[in-house]
Amino acid sequence: MQMFSKKEVETKFDLIIGPSSKVNGDLECEASIRIDGTVNGDITAKGHVILSENGVINGNILCDNLEIHGKCYGNVKTTGKIDLSSTSTLIGDVVCTMLNTKTGANFQGNCKVTPESYITVSTSILESSPSDNSALEVPRESIALHSDEDRFDTYSEDEDTYEQLTS
Repeated sequence: MQMFSKKEVETKFDLIIGPSSKVNGDLECEASIRIDGTVNGDITAKGHVILSENGVINGNILCDNLEIHGKCYGNVKTTGKIDLSSTSTLIGDVVCTMLNTKTGANFQGNCKVTPESYITVSTSILESSPSDNSALEVPRESIALHSDEDRFDTYSEDEDTYEQLTS
């Protein structure tokens, strides 16, 4: 089984965590990251994050695109897509513009997929003000899926409205 497609191999990684490596602490990167080992901490990357089959992330992720083949325990926010392979495990809430899953993928959490990106990835590496907390902008609307009742509930705090949609 091929771990990475040709397109993924062509991605230039700024940081590679090897299979025998363990990182304890948050990571910030101006480019892409590939994780073959273990990261215990939050990850912020302006590029792609690729988690290999033997890789493990225990922390939240904020990035452009995310591909999971291993195990990820934490909330994920991307400006682009999330790909879950057949060997992946994602335990946490997700906000993205596209979610792709293969048969066998394990996902447990809430998911909000919106075609328009309200998320901005920002790192303090090249910025003059690392205390700027405005890196994440998410609309204040909440959506909940009730699968046993085949309905979506939408609540918007901005308009103080509640709407129930049935399929």
